[in-house]
Parts: sequence; C-alpha cells; structure tokens
Amino acid sequence: INLSLGGSPFSEFTQDVYDQARAAGVIVIAAAGNDSTSVPSYPASYDGVVSVSAVGPAKRAAPYSNFGMFIDVAAPGGNMAFDLDGDGLPDGVLSTHVRVVDEERLSGYRLMEGTSMASPHMAGVTALMKSVYDDLGYDDLDALLASGSITEDLGDPGRDDVFGHGLIDAVRALEQSAMLAGGGELPSVLTTTPSLLIFESGVSVLMLEVEKVGSDPLQVDAIEASDDWVQVTPLPNVDAAGLGTYEVLVD
Repeated sequence: INLSLGGSPFSEFTQDVYDQARAAGVIVIAAAGNDSTSVPSYPASYDGVVSVSAVGPAKRAAPYSNFGMFIDVAAPGGNMAFDLDGDGLPDGVLSTHVRVVDEERLSGYRLMEGTSMASPHMAGVTALMKSVYDDLGYDDLDALLASGSITEDLGDPGRDDVFGHGLIDAVRALEQSAMLAGGGELPSVLTTTPSLLIFESGVSVLMLEVEKVGSDPLQVDAIEASDDWVQVTPLPNVDAAGLGTYEVLVD
C-alpha cells in the first residue's frame, strides 16, 4: 500500500491498525513529508511503515524533504528548481493529475515534486519484488534495507537521517527477490520490535523484542541507555546471543 499523504498526529489506535496490516502480510509505504524538518510526520513515522525521503535528479537530498531517525529509504521525488537534462522542463516527476475546467474534471499528466512522488517509486519497486518473490514481507524488506542489499548508499556511510539506508535500486532489489525465490537466505541483521518506544502519559514501562533475521550468527555485545533515567533490563527469555525481550523503564 502506498500512502502519499500525511499530517495527522500520532495515534495509538492508528498504530494498532498498521500493526494488524503488517501481521496480515501487507507492506505499507508512506511519504516522509515535505516540510524540510526532522519532526515526525505520520503515517510515515509509524512503526512498521516504510518512510521514504526524496532526492532530486542529481541524487541529492531534495530541499523540501523531511529527514530524521524515522527515514528508511530514499527515492526520486524531483526538484522543480532545476532542468539538468536541458529539455526545457523543470525536473519534476511526471504524475497523473486532474484539473477542473468549467466544473468538468479533466484527467492528464503534470510534473510535480515531493515525497509523495518518492513514496510510489519505492512502492512500485516493492511490488516488483513481490512479483518475483510472493512471500516477501515487511520483515524481509526491512532486513534487505538494513543490510544495504537493495539500495545505493548516499550521504554518510551506512544509514543516515537524510537518505535512510540509501537510494532504492530496482535492479538490486529484483536480484535479491530472485535470490530469495530460489531458496537463498536473507542477510543477517538485528531487528527490534517495535523500532520506537513511545511512553504515553502514565506509562513508565514498555517491552522491546530484540530479534535476528537471517541464518548467520549475531551477538549482542551490550545495550546502553543515553540517560540515567532510562533502564534496560533483560528478561529471562534473553538467550546467550542477547536475543529476546527487554524491559525498558523510564523514571
């Protein structure tokens, strides 16, 4: 599902809906927002939703694109301030569009820019991946993104707050889907569920699941808190590799 929209505040009820969609095997992809801010934008910043930032035609961060810790991946969103290909048209993304003339709706195409253009690029690549490997789920996509297997790394090495895990690469994505369809293994990466803990009013304790995707061994060496008012305690089901459930307490 592509969601080229945003603006509503966080809602626990809505988070539950996305959790249900994810449990049903649906991959939800959303536009990160066009306010050039690190302030979380929803639905893109919900846990379990792929948040897509935008790049312009030169693979540079689009000036309007949101950024921050919630960004998962970047995709082409256009930049109408340039005409780098010299075709006499601004470098936007050609999009379907409806205009109203004398109360009549006329359909056509229009050059536009925004993370609303970037998000469907990512959704389209994901749909192609599922056409090759039908069992592709959110966790699989998350692991492939986190490992850098389906992206071109831009900006700071590895994940950063502007491009996420990098610019989506359709060819690499389809190659990875073909590998999985042929019985190959996902790259081993560490995942947490949820990826973000939100302590609402009156809530001081939440649980965090630390898991591994892939077949290669991974070891959790340490879990640290940035402030002394945060305490992280492993529960009895945490194994020797450090995988399992952790209690997070805020005082």
